[in-house]
Amino acid sequence: SDVSASATGGPVACFTAVLAKCDILLSKTTLANTPDLQKMAKDLAAASVETWKTADELRNCLQARREGQVVIVVDKDEAHRNGLESIAANLSERQSFVQPIWLSETYSQRRRLPVESFGVFVTEDVQEPRPAQGASYAWQPAEMKRLEEVSEQAHHEKESKTGGSLTLLNALKAGAEQKLAKLGS
Repeated sequence: SDVSASATGGPVACFTAVLAKCDILLSKTTLANTPDLQKMAKDLAAASVETWKTADELRNCLQARREGQVVIVVDKDEAHRNGLESIAANLSERQSFVQPIWLSETYSQRRRLPVESFGVFVTEDVQEPRPAQGASYAWQPAEMKRLEEVSEQAHHEKESKTGGSLTLLNALKAGAEQKLAKLGS
């Protein structure tokens, strides 16, 4: 089915709720680097789309009474260069600094992405996930690693022994592989 523009000439119907109740504040420098951002925000039906150039202009924009979420779109370098950390430190929980990719990805996916994933300022230490004790990879359960080690040990024992232990080793190996297959699925 074909989705057409609304009778008022507004955004396409499927976009109307994506950025509803969301005010977008675009840095003019960022907008110069990515000129489509303003159109994207409007197509996604943002409650308002404003631009700012200096930290003082941004402060003035933030003082306006707003009902929804406020998203400040700015490049990381520009934010650090203009000392916007002090503004970020005083933001309410409904206000966020995000990188321009947040708006681009929200537009391309046609859904509002979490602003936390595209933040400009990191406010807390983020630790990388660590593998479970004894696991080789973060996705590999420790039990799977243990079964691989048992299989390897059985293989080494086979090499050290001569003669008829080959069938026992194959049986152990087949059992370990079955358990690995169950754990992997």
